[in-house]
Amino acid sequence: MLTFFHDTRNIMTRSPYGAVECGEEVRLSVFCREDCPEWPAEILESSLVLGFYDTADETERDLEGRVQEMSSREIPLEARFVDAACDVPADFARASDGAMLKGDYRVFSTVLKQDEPGVLRYGFRFRVRERGREFELFYGSAAENGKGGTGVCAEASSGNLFRITVARRGLTVPEWFRHGVIYQIFPDRFAKGYDALCEHKPDSFMYGTWDDTPMYVRGESGEIVRWDFQGGNLSGVNGKLPYIESLGADIIYLNPVFRAASNHRYDTEDYMHVDGLLGGDPALDLLLFVCAKEKIKVILDGVFSHTGSDSIYFDKKGRFGGGAYGNPRSKYRDWYSFSEESDDEYDCWWGVKVLPNVNELAPGYIDFIVENDDSVVRHWLRKGISGWRLDVADELPDKFIKELRAAADETGAETGTEPVILGEVWEDASDKFSYGKLRSYFTERELHTVTNYPFRKTLLSFYSSGISAGDAYGVFENLRENYPRQNFYALVNMTGTHDVPRLMTEMLGFCGEKRPDARRFVEGYAAVMFTFPGVPLVYYGDETGLEGGPDPDNRRTFPWGKEDKNLIAHFAKLAALRKNIPCLLDGELEFIDGGNDVFAFKRFTGDGGTGDVFVTAVTRRKAVPGEEFELVLNEPGMRFVNVETGAAVTCGGDGILRAGIGKGYVLLAGLSGENA
Repeated sequence: MLTFFHDTRNIMTRSPYGAVECGEEVRLSVFCREDCPEWPAEILESSLVLGFYDTADETERDLEGRVQEMSSREIPLEARFVDAACDVPADFARASDGAMLKGDYRVFSTVLKQDEPGVLRYGFRFRVRERGREFELFYGSAAENGKGGTGVCAEASSGNLFRITVARRGLTVPEWFRHGVIYQIFPDRFAKGYDALCEHKPDSFMYGTWDDTPMYVRGESGEIVRWDFQGGNLSGVNGKLPYIESLGADIIYLNPVFRAASNHRYDTEDYMHVDGLLGGDPALDLLLFVCAKEKIKVILDGVFSHTGSDSIYFDKKGRFGGGAYGNPRSKYRDWYSFSEESDDEYDCWWGVKVLPNVNELAPGYIDFIVENDDSVVRHWLRKGISGWRLDVADELPDKFIKELRAAADETGAETGTEPVILGEVWEDASDKFSYGKLRSYFTERELHTVTNYPFRKTLLSFYSSGISAGDAYGVFENLRENYPRQNFYALVNMTGTHDVPRLMTEMLGFCGEKRPDARRFVEGYAAVMFTFPGVPLVYYGDETGLEGGPDPDNRRTFPWGKEDKNLIAHFAKLAALRKNIPCLLDGELEFIDGGNDVFAFKRFTGDGGTGDVFVTAVTRRKAVPGEEFELVLNEPGMRFVNVETGAAVTCGGDGILRAGIGKGYVLLAGLSGENA
């Protein structure tokens, strides 16, 4: 009987780890053990089954049309016998008690190199003769999506394939972004400052007090008939910059600020001017000027997959003249898709009639947004912003994103800046299919990073007892394998956004509405977010425990004067730790076994300097006085200091690190050199 072993995370079976660059060699190996030498099976043929998705393929596809096909080929494997004691992964050669598993061991290997960007898929096929019977065995991934780790073997000629991301050489992410902390602001709800230039909107209403609960005024068919505003503006943001800086944030991401009818402003009216209620162009100019002095970067929201129906470009209400609606001669006509029967039927975002979709590759549109010397992208970069967050990036063609990135890079070189392009994607963006194509966000020069919703979803699932810590580790290991390293370390890990219920509200649901327990969970979540690889994003108000359910409740006003100052101090302390401990910025990641209810990991740089090791552990169990974490660190004698209490902690001779649970989390900085 034959047993096979391949682990995408074991350097003996796949090297190097994770994503690679074009032209980089990858060694793939699968080990085999003959468990029954008296009835040996003969391996007649062995091969590596390869598939490849070419992300450089710019063939346009649609939701219901053609789907990108995977090319395929097979490569023979080289076989040799190996010594189980030293040449075989311990996970395969030894039983759980450490005893050597008897049998004859062989390894089947090959080296491959992919010169074009894309995604490689692979598995191992064997033709076997055993007891007079010939058959095929296939060893591949345990899941259809190419899940990493160890695989499964079955009597079959094919199966699920592992995956390797292959990116173009030389792609990087600016250090200012990777090392930053983002504060996301929904402008209408963050702060209201005095600004004589603010212009109120017709046919809207302003709440009576800052603390009023947001609501929508809807008509009989569910459409919003009158937009509600609190009057938050850019002057208010300017006035709160000292507060933002005190949190340790050095990047501000603003939800849309351009002229629009709604309070969220995703229905753009005019891309070249700031909304009057926010203070207009002068207000953004001033904010950018002050932020530059304070070394705070500003990222704007680019809503480029659709416009507002009440806009210069579509002009359904006829306010501007020259819009595409009802005007076949309009210069904007080919930006939109109208039916042949009536202009009242047109392609719109998710069926929302006030958000007509654009044809992003229409020559006039891509020139206006990207290519022209004073295009939207270039204009605001020259004004002083440091990047764009692309709304619904998976609904933008790769060619459009690639052109936008090129324009941003070119303008950045002109202004001496390094702009960042952040995409809104809700899944593993390295394995994202949309419009029939595997997206090339990170294999080509497109996005620097994406909104890492899988981080939030996974951590919340852990806290809700939906998954174990080990299950969570598996999700994050897959992300780490799939993303190029520079992109994994730039993923935006958020407390929340304007599209999901508030973090405190989620935690209250897990804790039976008991706020002290929910607050402890929020503190633990933040501890993970600030010490995990990636860029932390704090959605305004989450740092003070602001509650809110689905939209519009998650867009409540910031509770000035009613803040949870201790919780705010916790966030600020974590941001300071992240900036001052080198391994929390660029260090390696290793998960730690602490049981199903403890999520724990180690960050380390391996350079031998002080602060080169850091351990974070959080639990979903209710804290019990005197209870300790028991973390399998396997570093007997290694010393740490609890960064909150100052107490010294030493890893035991059995390799177990024991530390008090306290508030449900513990943060331990390694001691080395004289400090040890």
